[in-house]
Amino acid sequence: MAGGRRYHQSMMGEMGSELFGRCLRASQKRKFLCFLIVEAEMINSVRKLLVAIGLVVLLPGLAKADGISLRITGGLSYGLFGDVNTATRGIFNLYKDDVVALGGSYIERLKRVHFGPAYSADLIYNFDAEFSIALGAGYFQAKNTSGLTLVPLDAPETSGSVFHDVRAIPVRLSLIDTRRINDMVSAYFEAGADAYFAQFREVFMPPDGTIGDQQKANGIGWGLHYAVGLQVELASHFAFVVEGRGQFAQIRRFHGTIDSLDTSAPFRESGALYYFDLMGGPDGQTPYPMILVQETAPSGDLFSNVRRARVNFSGFSLQAGFKIRL
Repeated sequence: MAGGRRYHQSMMGEMGSELFGRCLRASQKRKFLCFLIVEAEMINSVRKLLVAIGLVVLLPGLAKADGISLRITGGLSYGLFGDVNTATRGIFNLYKDDVVALGGSYIERLKRVHFGPAYSADLIYNFDAEFSIALGAGYFQAKNTSGLTLVPLDAPETSGSVFHDVRAIPVRLSLIDTRRINDMVSAYFEAGADAYFAQFREVFMPPDGTIGDQQKANGIGWGLHYAVGLQVELASHFAFVVEGRGQFAQIRRFHGTIDSLDTSAPFRESGALYYFDLMGGPDGQTPYPMILVQETAPSGDLFSNVRRARVNFSGFSLQAGFKIRL
């Protein structure tokens, strides 16, 4: 390749000299046009030279930066999840109030959706020892099952459950400020914005023994995040990392399906995920919060406070892992 480049440059030099000689031998009318062509060739050569000089000047500056690093962490996360937990309480209260009004009792095993695993991976470009920019993604999931057993006064007891699985992949862009504490330990603060790709799943088995249903919905939204961490350099290109990470994100745009679990008469409805208060209970006037996939927004005297469901992914996580300088 080096010999090829030298041959190419030699040929260009010979072509330039030959073109200049032809201009000198040209007629008076053609000399002006000929020299314009030569000038254009010279300008093009100067432009290439300036680009080369620029690369020579800039590359050493880029080389002085700490370069690219890969950070991978994992740990435990906590999320609020808003309407998901509110609706579980609402549907259980509806059945509990009815059985108590008839003289019965109940056994409740309510578990709110909050905790689950969290993972993060970030590709970090270090401009210098303090300032960095990172492009990364995370994953966290929270799931559990709540149960309710109804004990009627004059009938056999029946049981039901609600299973929830909420997960999200935030794709994030971050700015990182790193401060060295000593030769081995550094502290960093990170902040940035996220694009959330979320999923909600619910399987409801009514505690009165009737046929249940399953809901699945996907949502997209935006959020913000921050992190505070420590990294301990164990080698020149390897560090141990521990951090606390928080996020603010509330996603409303969920769309999906609800399917009946009756295999003999399957039913499916598609639409948005809505939150509403269902008016019911012994007096017919008690509001019970619900979330449900519906083709259109629920309406009528039995429904109030109808809106799009909000799944609140705001929370925090504690994670540990490693950072490798590539």
